[in-house]
Amino acid sequence: MRRRAAGFTLVEVLIVLSLVGILMGLSIGFLGSMGRGNSLIDSANRLRDLFAAAANSSVGGERAYVALEPREGGGAVARAFVNRQVFCWACEDLTSASEEVLEKTGGVRVAENDLSSREGKHVRIDSGGAMNLGNRSWLQMRDGFAIRCRIRPDAKGGSMTLFQKGNAYAVRLVPAPAAGSFDVEVEINLEADATGKGGGSHLLRTGFREATEVAEWRGPVLGGRWQDIRIAYDRNLLTIHVDERLRGIRGDKSTRIVLSTEGFKIGGGYSGGFDSLLVSGIFERDEARFEIGQNVVWVDDAGKPKTAGERIHFLNRGLDAREHARPVAIRLMLDEGGVRGAVRTVRVEMSGETFVGSPQG
Repeated sequence: MRRRAAGFTLVEVLIVLSLVGILMGLSIGFLGSMGRGNSLIDSANRLRDLFAAAANSSVGGERAYVALEPREGGGAVARAFVNRQVFCWACEDLTSASEEVLEKTGGVRVAENDLSSREGKHVRIDSGGAMNLGNRSWLQMRDGFAIRCRIRPDAKGGSMTLFQKGNAYAVRLVPAPAAGSFDVEVEINLEADATGKGGGSHLLRTGFREATEVAEWRGPVLGGRWQDIRIAYDRNLLTIHVDERLRGIRGDKSTRIVLSTEGFKIGGGYSGGFDSLLVSGIFERDEARFEIGQNVVWVDDAGKPKTAGERIHFLNRGLDAREHARPVAIRLMLDEGGVRGAVRTVRVEMSGETFVGSPQG
């Protein structure tokens, strides 16, 4: 009688291999789904940490904000920016300001016993006078800047340059239609984005409405009178304030200012009083930048993908109440081949406290 040889038949081997293949397919699908879920959790946690870091850096006069920009095809880019004071000068002397020496040329002198100025002293600049802070690294404010000053221009005169940083940006006073008044003109040169769009020279002047001069306009800056001017650009908006009133605004779609090797010049055709100066720069924190994966979509409350960017501003470790009237909620949704998946909500309270909501938002 013949005995069967030990081993497996071909049919048995094929059956076993088929079962192993099915189990491996199931496990790979499970692990892939778990990996996508972990991507959602990781993105929400990293965004929460970014908000917390920005809030902690916004102390005193150093504001901060996080810019969120959706990407085509899914995902988003999150970047943190800090608005930091880099120069302060009360204009009481000409030898030092913020521990930095001013290089002056031409007619620049200190005028004393002026009760109309804040300090009882101010700097008088003649049309040929100017001061230069040089081309220091902290003046390369390519992500944005804010310049605040208090001036009293002479009533008569043509265009006057208040500030200039080579071909990067310039602030001027230009005669307005009404005699003895001036408009503020700001010109900045911006880099093109990655697609080659934008860039070039961008001009903003008070006294214009939709690129048409307003005939009845009386310039916001009056000759012979002290007034406060604030110019700010933050890779999104260019604004002009005079005596804390918004006088000009335009959008510039998150592009950087061009690099300039020229020094920061104060004056240059300006004639009048100069009472104070505060310069702040906006700087991107490279270590706090990250990209949300394509399978995680930033959505609105209705679950539709966001198409416009958003900025979350912080001041003194909380949300800046001038920019936000209520807490901020960022909803991230898992996109599984076009099928709506889990949702996590990153919420920032007005106090600056940040936390991640439940998987269903």
